[in-house]
Amino acid sequence: MLRSTNYTFFTTILFITVFLGQREQFARYAEAKEIVATSEWTLLGENDTVPAGLHIKVDLTTGQKWAKLVDEKEDGDTMNAIPVEAEVTVNGDASTSLSVVSTTSSSSSVWDVVSEVPVSGDDEDDSGKKDSYDYAAMYRTLSNLPSDEKERMGGLPELPASYGTSSVKLTKKEKAAFEKKMKALWEARQEEIRKFQEEVVADMPKILRARIDVLKSYVRDPSTHLRKLDLNKDDEYLEEDTPDEAEEEDEKYYTLDIIEALKDIEYHLSDIDMARDFYTLGGWPYLLSLLSDSVHYRAVAPVNETSSEFMEITAEKINAIQMYAAWVVGTAVKNTEEFHGWATEKVILVEPGKENDGNEDARSEPLSAISLLISSLKASSSAVSGGKKYFNMERQKNLYALGGLLRGNRSAQRHFIELGGPDALVKTVSESIESAVERKYASRTLLLADDIIADLVLHGIEDGLSEEDVKNWIHKFTSPGWCDLPIRMLGISNVPIREKAIQSLGTMSPYCIESSEDAWRKEASDALKKVQRELMQGGMITNGGEGEDGLNPEYRKELVDLAAGVLDGLTS
Repeated sequence: MLRSTNYTFFTTILFITVFLGQREQFARYAEAKEIVATSEWTLLGENDTVPAGLHIKVDLTTGQKWAKLVDEKEDGDTMNAIPVEAEVTVNGDASTSLSVVSTTSSSSSVWDVVSEVPVSGDDEDDSGKKDSYDYAAMYRTLSNLPSDEKERMGGLPELPASYGTSSVKLTKKEKAAFEKKMKALWEARQEEIRKFQEEVVADMPKILRARIDVLKSYVRDPSTHLRKLDLNKDDEYLEEDTPDEAEEEDEKYYTLDIIEALKDIEYHLSDIDMARDFYTLGGWPYLLSLLSDSVHYRAVAPVNETSSEFMEITAEKINAIQMYAAWVVGTAVKNTEEFHGWATEKVILVEPGKENDGNEDARSEPLSAISLLISSLKASSSAVSGGKKYFNMERQKNLYALGGLLRGNRSAQRHFIELGGPDALVKTVSESIESAVERKYASRTLLLADDIIADLVLHGIEDGLSEEDVKNWIHKFTSPGWCDLPIRMLGISNVPIREKAIQSLGTMSPYCIESSEDAWRKEASDALKKVQRELMQGGMITNGGEGEDGLNPEYRKELVDLAAGVLDGLTS
C-alpha cells in the first residue's frame, strides 16, 4: 500500500525542488488564477489552476510546471496508455539530459514529469569532450539534503575553491576526482527520482480508478461486501480478496475491502490535485451514494437471516462505511473554494444491481452532499447508539464533512438552510452532554454555528446577500435550541469548552435576545456570572504561580474579561 512508501526520500525530493526554484518566479506567479490554455507551453505560477484535459509538464529539478492544449495526435495515441514511458530525448547539442514519464487520462490532464540535469558546457573532461554538468549547482542542491540522506549517499566531497566561496584548493587530479564523485552522486539521485515517479506519481490515476471501482462494486452488490467485511480487520487486507496471479499485474492496486478503499481514498484526497482528479474521474457520485441508507439496506437482509443479531452487526458495518465516506467528503472539499459547487451538485442514486435496466422506480430523486448529510443527521438524532463506537464516530465525521462544505460557501449555506439543516444539526446534540464524546461533539457543533454566524456578519453583504437574507440566515442558527446550547456548555467543568461557549454566546446573544424571552437573557447572565465566580475562586495563587485549578493567571484574566464583556452585552 502506498502509505508504506519511503517518505524520507520523498522529503528530499521536495528539498531539491525548493532549492532550485527561483524566488523571482515565486513572486511573479504568486496570485492564483486559471490559465487560458494555448497550443504553446505556458509557465504556471505556484497557485495557478488549469482546466481539465491539458498537457502538463513538471520539471522535478526546478519545480516549474508548464501547460498547453493536447495535440490531436497526443490525444489519439496516448489516452489509453496509463502509465506510458516516453523515450528519452536529448537536445541537439547534447547539453541537456531529460528523462520523461508520461501519465495520461481520457478525463484528466496529460502529465509529463521531467528531471533535468544542470548544464554549463564550460568544462572539458579528460578526453577533451565538453562536460555538460554544472558541478557548483549540483553541489548546492545536494548539500541542502537532510544529514541522514547525505550519509546514506556516502557524504559529499569538499567543494573546490574554483567552484564557489570555498577556500579548499585542489590539484587538477583532485578536482577531477571531485567531479567524478559529484557526477556519480547526481546521476544516482536522478535515477532515484525517475524510479519514484514511475512507481508512484505515474500510477496515481490508476490508483484512483481502482479505488473508485471498489466503490462502484459495493454500490452494485452491497450484500456481498457487507458479508465479507470484518470490522476486526480494520487495518488488514482480506486474504480471500487477493487477485489471481494471472491478473496480479493489472489488478495489484485493488482493495476489495470497502473500508480499506475509503481509508486510502481519504489519505490521497488530502492533496488538492488528487481531490480534483477523483471528482473528474467520476468518483464523487459513488462516494455520496455511500451516505444514503437506501443503498446499503435494500439488499442486505436475506429472508433467512433477519435475526436481531445479524441486523445489529450489519448496522454497525454500515455505520462504519458511512463514517469513512463522510470523512472522505470532508477531506476532499476542506473549505476549498474551487470545490464549492460539489456541495450542492445533484446526483441520482440507483438501487443496487439496477444501474442499467432503465427502471425509473429504481432511481432516487436528485440528491446532494448537503441533503444526504442532513438525512444522516436526522437519522442519528432519532437513533439509539447502544454504545457502538461507529455510531458516534459517524456523527463526528458527518459534522466534519458539513464543516468543509458550509464554511465560506454561500450556495451550500442557502441549500442547508432551505432543507432545514440548522434545526436537524442542533437536534443531534444529546440532552445529556456529560460524556467526553458528547462534549466534543457538542462543542464542535457550536463552533460550526459560531463560524457561520460570524462569517455572515462580517462578509454576508459583500458576498451579495441582502440585509434581510443575512438576518434570516443568522436566525436559523439562533433558534431556541441553538441559543440554549452555549448555556449548557458553560455548565461543563472544562476550561477550553467553556471558553468556546463564552465566545459563541458573545456571537449569538444579540440575535438570541431578539427572538427569546427575558428568561433566556437571565439564564445566560446567571450562567456567565457562575463561571466568573468559579474562575476567581479557583484563582488563589500557589507557590507555582498558578491557581488551584492550574490555570495561568494571565489566561484566567483573559477568560474573566471575556465573560465580563459578554455579560455587559446581555445586561445593556
